[in-house]
Amino acid sequence: MHQSIEETGTTATTTPADASRLLTQASFGARWSDIERVASIGTSAWIDEQIATPATLHLDALDAHYKALLPLYNLGPTPESSCVLSTLCRYARRDVWWRTAITAPDQLRQRVAFALSQFFVVSDLNADVNYTQYSPADFYDTLVVNAFGDFRTLLRDVSLHPAMGRYLGMLQNEKADPAKNTEPDENFAREVMQLFSIGLSELNPDGTVKTDALGAPRPTYGNDEITAFARVFTGWNFANATRWRFNSNDAGIPGYIDAMKPMEAFHDTGSKTLLLGQVLASGRSATADLDSAIDNLANHPNVGPFLARHLIQRLVTSNPSPAYVGRVAAVFADNGQGKRGDLAAVVRAVLLDVEARDPAVAAGPNYGKLREPLLRFTALWRAFASPGVAVANGAGRVEGIFRFFNTDGLLAQAPLSAPSVFNFYRPNYRRPGEIRDLGLFSPEFQILNDNTALNMVNQLHNATFNADLDTPGISRMLGGPLATLGSHGLNLSTEKALAVADPAAFVDRLNLLLMGGTMSPAMRTVLIDALRTMPTGDGGRQRTEDALFLILSSPQFAIQR
Repeated sequence: MHQSIEETGTTATTTPADASRLLTQASFGARWSDIERVASIGTSAWIDEQIATPATLHLDALDAHYKALLPLYNLGPTPESSCVLSTLCRYARRDVWWRTAITAPDQLRQRVAFALSQFFVVSDLNADVNYTQYSPADFYDTLVVNAFGDFRTLLRDVSLHPAMGRYLGMLQNEKADPAKNTEPDENFAREVMQLFSIGLSELNPDGTVKTDALGAPRPTYGNDEITAFARVFTGWNFANATRWRFNSNDAGIPGYIDAMKPMEAFHDTGSKTLLLGQVLASGRSATADLDSAIDNLANHPNVGPFLARHLIQRLVTSNPSPAYVGRVAAVFADNGQGKRGDLAAVVRAVLLDVEARDPAVAAGPNYGKLREPLLRFTALWRAFASPGVAVANGAGRVEGIFRFFNTDGLLAQAPLSAPSVFNFYRPNYRRPGEIRDLGLFSPEFQILNDNTALNMVNQLHNATFNADLDTPGISRMLGGPLATLGSHGLNLSTEKALAVADPAAFVDRLNLLLMGGTMSPAMRTVLIDALRTMPTGDGGRQRTEDALFLILSSPQFAIQR
């Protein structure tokens, strides 16, 4: 049975500190008003409220934002307006991602979609995906729309999205042709099993690996299953294709965002044996085979624990107990009303579990996760009401631009820009040294190195100092050809006044906004003592900026608890 704070009799999350911890896990960062909201209505009610909040979509926002940017570069109504092979459009998609992460009201949905984007991976580092940024934007919307829906539906929608079709070779994947000595592409068939549904090894309901008599992991599939699924996934093309070898220049934008369609002449109609011995008879259509394959995957007993662990790692902690994984997986198997794969129920189970909500558990030495690079900046900009920038473009104003487009180069992470289908980091990565020696997992540490660590500190410095909206010289977070568009500012008026009047209360406020109240007493004392030595003639600016930077660059902030 699902073990949540509420069901085990522990006090529900209502304190400001616990509310802030929830928001760190379930949003892109805590705001003071959100902390008050959660504390007022309770954790469960806030989650229900968020699940009911309409989805904020990326594709239409990208289209509007990109076209508003065009006059800035005198591009006008050129072929660039369709966002094809456009670096500017790539920046615009990232602008929209930042703006949505920082300002959208459906924070839980957006945070879960971000977690799902690292499960169902497509990347615009691939030239086929990057051809038009409308395609990855629409793919991301597929995750947003389905974030609280049915897993089977999500898996099917992801499988038929042209971004995935182009990324992993299912689009225009055709049946074997002995005359040409060709076989179906096996790439998507392999990854849909290994990464998007069941994983490499058979799992117990609590996510632990099943082993054979010799202690070796029992594989979930082999070459025969890969070949069979590859044959299932044949015969699919662009939605607007008029012939099989319909190419990228022919497809146009609808072909890159509408679900792929079957062209039966290129589908393998032979019989196929899928996972767990399920046999598909010969003579079936491409759609019938695909639907049966999706059912075969979605109903596999591995899916619940495999997905549960991923969501827990992305939202809560890198090292959940088997019991935690098992409780969430049980909700995936049955939401309490006989429904399998109810993602809203799964997300609730992840966030309401005792291991997510109990502060005593969170205080454990091996609890928590390294904050992903993007989440460190969204936490800052949400906490202090960053409004983006308004830029005149000759035809009005482009409002609320948020731009930090080169995080993949600086910090090894950018939305939908993973270096491979295996995401930015592996779920089972163990940092060499103490973490590995303790047998712990540390996924996000895989992209933490001398370069990214130094860049992180430098970029946090740029984001903090001189970013006060009440002072001149807003810091430049941009660089590159679009630096003239400005930067993110911070609204620090409340913090500056408090830093002058009561340094201790000021530090406590930052602790609540940025660290969920988990700051150690020693760190708190050091910060307060340091602030009291600083002058106040500048209205608290130095105290505020120094304290912000010291917290944001600290190891304690870096670890989400």
